[in-house]
Amino acid sequence: MSRVSRPCRAPPAPVKVVLVNLGTNTPALKVGSATAAYTATTNGNEVTLTYTPQSPLAGLVNCEITYAGAVGQWTCAVRTGKKALFVISSPGTPNTAESFVASRLATKYGLDIQFQDVSYLNANPTDLSIASNKVLFFVSSTIPSGNIANWAINFMTAGVPVPVLNWEYGNCDEWAFFEAGGGNGLVVNNPTFGGGVPVTHASRKVFFGLAYNSTAHLLNDKGLALLDAAIEWLLPPAPPALTATAGPGAGQMTLGWTGSGTLQTATNLAAPAWISAPSQSNPQTVPTTNPQRYFRIMQ
Repeated sequence: MSRVSRPCRAPPAPVKVVLVNLGTNTPALKVGSATAAYTATTNGNEVTLTYTPQSPLAGLVNCEITYAGAVGQWTCAVRTGKKALFVISSPGTPNTAESFVASRLATKYGLDIQFQDVSYLNANPTDLSIASNKVLFFVSSTIPSGNIANWAINFMTAGVPVPVLNWEYGNCDEWAFFEAGGGNGLVVNNPTFGGGVPVTHASRKVFFGLAYNSTAHLLNDKGLALLDAAIEWLLPPAPPALTATAGPGAGQMTLGWTGSGTLQTATNLAAPAWISAPSQSNPQTVPTTNPQRYFRIMQ
């Protein structure tokens, strides 16, 4: 008997496609680059194809449906439920560049974006609750120097563990960046603000200076790669998700996981002696007819 040791989690969300007047045609569905094995249900002249992946999908997923010589293609963004706070200037309406960056955060990283007018932070410099349950704090270059200073100081001295990407050079000192090396770089190791106020660097921070306030959408591939690298360094890595499904044959189950890590196995949980599994293939099929065995992903 084999078991998977993992936190309880919802099963991966299915991909559903509704076809009208399919007739006797047999459609082929691709999710990502792989042909997907789906189930089909019929309701009148509609046929719904349902594909449930073994492991949760992430990021941008390309899909394709082919039947009767017709091809349909689309791309969907998988949302993670994680939220980012994007601070912009008054009156709280994002410009083209801010909308572009927000769209990239949503589609590439699955983040739900909450735009925040900086005037609220100016009026409520001690309200740090707005940063709770966020995985990223993004400060636009439309925020003039000093406009977020009091809130930022409270954020820093309280040790709020939310990573920050600051787009505005004029606000660097408010996030305890200081210039070093004769103007060759900015680093985040200032131990105090002006006046000796101590700083607690409870999260990662990046100054990513984009030219002006409205040009982010003009970044070329290399510029976007730099932006992505900064975001990926800031965002906490998703914990690996280990799933087990019955089959493909009798007395078998299939293990699959997302994220990086080593598949480990143990014969009991009372005094577990976890060892690396003989195979690190992902996915892989294991027998369920053996004595009791547990599995986990170790990062």
